[in-house]
Amino acid sequence: MSDLVTARLVLHPMTVGEAERVVAGEPGGGDRWAPEYPTGGDVFAAGRFLGICADTGDPQPFGTYEIRRREDGLAIGGLGFHAPVDPNGGVTIGYGIVPSAQRQGYASEALRALLEFARAQGVTCVKGDADHDNIASHRVMTAAGMRPAGQDERVRYFEISWADATPMSELSWYGVRCVFRHRELGVYEERLTLWRARSPDEAIGRGELEAREYCADLDGVEYAGFSEAYRMCGEPGEGAEVFSLMRESGLPAGEYVGRFFATGAERTGS
Repeated sequence: MSDLVTARLVLHPMTVGEAERVVAGEPGGGDRWAPEYPTGGDVFAAGRFLGICADTGDPQPFGTYEIRRREDGLAIGGLGFHAPVDPNGGVTIGYGIVPSAQRQGYASEALRALLEFARAQGVTCVKGDADHDNIASHRVMTAAGMRPAGQDERVRYFEISWADATPMSELSWYGVRCVFRHRELGVYEERLTLWRARSPDEAIGRGELEAREYCADLDGVEYAGFSEAYRMCGEPGEGAEVFSLMRESGLPAGEYVGRFFATGAERTGS
C-alpha cells in the first residue's frame, strides 16, 4: 500500500523485511534511521507485527508504520495498529517518537493522520492508552481528538468514536487560553493550546483537561480556574500547539483575570 503523507512526515507501512531489520537492530542499505531509532517500543511493535504476519498474514493497512521526517528522510519513530479491526469496527493504536525529535508536534501530526485514515477505512472506534505519568502522551491523544475513557491502576485510556461524530475535516480550530499561578516565582502564566472541536465549550473542556495534567506534571504550579476559547480563522501551522506568556503580578487570581484577561472571547469559564 502507499505511504501516508502529512505536512512534515511520511508514514510508511512497514514490510516484513523492514520489521525484521528493526527487531535485529541492523539497518539495510536503503534504511535511513535517526541515531536513536529504533527504540525499545519500535522493536516491540515490529515484533508484534511479525507475529501477526506469521499467524494470519500481513494485516496492512492495519499494521505498523514507520514515521519518517520528510525534510531528511530519517526514521524518527513508529505508530500503528495493534491488530486488525475487530468485529465491532474497533482498533487499538500505539505510537512513539525518538527522544531527540520529541516536543515538536510530530506525534500529534502522525496520530491525526492515522485517525483520519482509519475512519476512511470504515473504522468506527480507535482506542489507546498511556501510563499515568506519561503526560506528554495524554496530550498527544487529546490533541488528535481522542477523549479520556477511564483508567486502571496502570494506565489511562483514551478513545475516539465516529458512529455519529462530525468528520474531523469539518471541525473548527480553537485557541484555548488558561491561567496558571507559579507560586514560588510570583508570576502568572497564560498558556494557549490549540484544539479541533465542535464548539468553544468542547474546546475549553479539552483545554482544561490539559491544564490539570500540566499542573500535575510540575511542582508549585496551580490552575487558576479561568479559561477562554476563540475560534481561529484557519488552520495553525504544523507543530504549533502550545504558546505561553509569563507576567509577574502579586494580584489575587480574580483581580488578575479581571485586569488582563477580558478579551471578548466566545466563552469564558471559571
